Amino acid sequence: MKQILMAMTCTIALAGSAQANTINQLVRFDIIPAYTEEFKTIAIESLNGSLEEAGNIEMKLYADENNPHRIYVYSRWQDQAAYDAHNQEPYTQKLRKLAGKALAAPPEILKLGPTQPGPDHNLREPNPDDETLSIFFIFKIKNGYRDQIIERFETHITESRQDDGCLLFDMYTVDGQDDTFVVYEKWRNKSALFDVHLETPYSEITGSLMEKAMTGTMEEFMNFVTEIPGNKAPLSLEKTWETTGFSQPESVLSIPLHPWLYVSNVNGEDDQGFISRVALDGTIDTLKWVDGINTPTGMGFRAGKIYVADQAQIHVIDVAKGEIIKTIPTTEAKTLNDLSVSEDGRIFISDLTTGSIHTVEGVSVVPWVKSSEFPTPNGVLVDKDFLIVGSVGTVLSRNLTPDQYGSLFKVSLIDQSVQLIKPTEKIGSIDGIVKFHDGYIISNPMAGALFYVTEDSRKIIASDLGSIADIGFDANKEIIYAPFLFENKVIAYKLKGEDISVTDNETFREESMRKFEIPNTTVQLEKGTVWVYDFGAIKLHAYESKDFFGSFVLLLEKDGQAVLVESPPVKENFKELADYITSLGHKSMDLIVSYHPIGAEFIQTDQLEVSNVYSMKHAVDNYVSGPGAPQLVGLKQRFGDAMDVSIYQNVTMLEEGENTIAGIKFIMHNLDFAFDIAIPEINVVHPHMLGHDKHALIFNWDFLDTYTAQLKDYRQKGYEMFFSSHSEPETRGDLTLKIRYLEDLKAIAKSSTGKQAFFDSMNVAYPDFGWPFYLQGTASFLFPDK
Repeated sequence: MKQILMAMTCTIALAGSAQANTINQLVRFDIIPAYTEEFKTIAIESLNGSLEEAGNIEMKLYADENNPHRIYVYSRWQDQAAYDAHNQEPYTQKLRKLAGKALAAPPEILKLGPTQPGPDHNLREPNPDDETLSIFFIFKIKNGYRDQIIERFETHITESRQDDGCLLFDMYTVDGQDDTFVVYEKWRNKSALFDVHLETPYSEITGSLMEKAMTGTMEEFMNFVTEIPGNKAPLSLEKTWETTGFSQPESVLSIPLHPWLYVSNVNGEDDQGFISRVALDGTIDTLKWVDGINTPTGMGFRAGKIYVADQAQIHVIDVAKGEIIKTIPTTEAKTLNDLSVSEDGRIFISDLTTGSIHTVEGVSVVPWVKSSEFPTPNGVLVDKDFLIVGSVGTVLSRNLTPDQYGSLFKVSLIDQSVQLIKPTEKIGSIDGIVKFHDGYIISNPMAGALFYVTEDSRKIIASDLGSIADIGFDANKEIIYAPFLFENKVIAYKLKGEDISVTDNETFREESMRKFEIPNTTVQLEKGTVWVYDFGAIKLHAYESKDFFGSFVLLLEKDGQAVLVESPPVKENFKELADYITSLGHKSMDLIVSYHPIGAEFIQTDQLEVSNVYSMKHAVDNYVSGPGAPQLVGLKQRFGDAMDVSIYQNVTMLEEGENTIAGIKFIMHNLDFAFDIAIPEINVVHPHMLGHDKHALIFNWDFLDTYTAQLKDYRQKGYEMFFSSHSEPETRGDLTLKIRYLEDLKAIAKSSTGKQAFFDSMNVAYPDFGWPFYLQGTASFLFPDK
């Protein structure tokens, strides 16, 4: 069985030898001076349009440094059909029409043929302080030297690319001109070229041959150029690390907010493969972290467990223990390959040779869907209500033709209907699929390529990378982890480009947190700090008490009226907060107490009059006769007289839903023992606590479901900022993180045998979260007898 899967994998990875020839081209335009600026403007427009084309691999626009009226266009296309389609685009026609009157001579079009080694445009990225130097070296040779030049440059290209100062070095023949060659090269700076590269022994050998072979001098053939950027920076890759030492790595699993990567090793030369555990900086922590697996390929994670596809079975690894705890067999599948786990715990696995997608039911792996649309399913990814499926092609063969290439499909999880994602039609052999913004990044080992595809477009990110297999993705840092099956290495690539700036609120992005669009200032008091947000008609003051209880309370002002949300429970903060409120010119205010209807001594002063105290009956009852009553006893015992546990009296009871207080509309959301408060006028919610990087205290299963549903509702309604009782102000990104945390918590709890197993698994899934005592409390509430 292992030999079968290896043969299929080799078929996919080596199929690039049969792909249609790429079109490589260099065009030189000599422009009439009066038209130079207009022509450049239209050329940039054409560049931007071309970069959006599905068949475009690469395009660069360059200005000649020694001739202000000359520009070059270097481009690469997937095949002749893609190039022909490009020539029919409106912007191409527009540029061609302008060329008829704007050029001093017909454009010089050089169709470029490959030499060996072929193009490598992911060689190196420039450093920030590099003064890069780009060159088109277009030279002609005498009769009889062609074969010698081609043979010599096989060595010269290899040697040049090994030089740290070299960013790119390609050589091309020119179709129809046997006496002409084009060298396309980039260097970090002039010194890297002139002082280092040209002084090396290998350059001296090449230079000696060139002196004999060229029809002119090196100086006259060397064209120094400067790139003219388009209005959009396409997605590209920047290598951050590369680690070798694996044994045919097929898949990389990256888990949100998790300190490790997991790499499946097919290990084709041995009887068994294994899983490696790797640090986020690329260091191999344990090469054979879990072994005893025949042919591990795709992996998925859910609730502290890693699921691994292994030919005709699925292994379940307990991450905390680092061992296989269950194996689920099947008699229906032959070569299970990729695997994805849904939010509700459903597992979907592709079977490359039977053409089926399988799922797990109880203790069995069973067929789920089979479609003639994808007879060779490989990559799979659950995305909301759909399973995204990538196909190798119409058949499993290393001799695939373009009309047999695979595509990307959406399969409904509800009715199993299949829909082609049209821009991906016949894109190639699809392996890895990861979610990115409103589309997907997919790996295509046929061309060693990565694509970014959506419902409307596809863009190539990189090509000629090598045997890139099932990629992993860190959505926080926007890093792709790429396994290279036959190079025995994993490379981490940072995504770069203008598309990165698009914020996806469903993605967990570090850079979105703690960034506030609303201007704010801080006022430092003797003990606490006030965060002031000016929303126009409403001004919000978030008072951070910095007491041992870690409290935040909110003061809202509108049209000269004031309302305080929550009450400080620690006595040493009473006077400071009252002084601050009166300093704003308020002698009276209203008060809403939700989760903390205690601290009543705060208003027992002549300094500040409280017109009305508002709450909800169940919130007050919780501390009078409900579960909160013994908590108050415990707080009093622990903190003594420093804490005021007196309960507010003469409270005006609110109903759930809309209430207007101090001229501000509030929406009260009932949550078991208390209530959240939404303020739609300023797009703000006051939950008791959010804490994207802190554990939550969950009282029971019903509360967990209600709390999760409520946070999802806030996201659905578009609330942007969250001011809670025990955390700094948080954003929509923090909200999304908390939702994911609660969903994982439920899944882990459902699969745990008791409180200790639950506690350990949660610590593995969220190792850096604060408030561990809340996690202990949750474990006790959810597992009271275990």
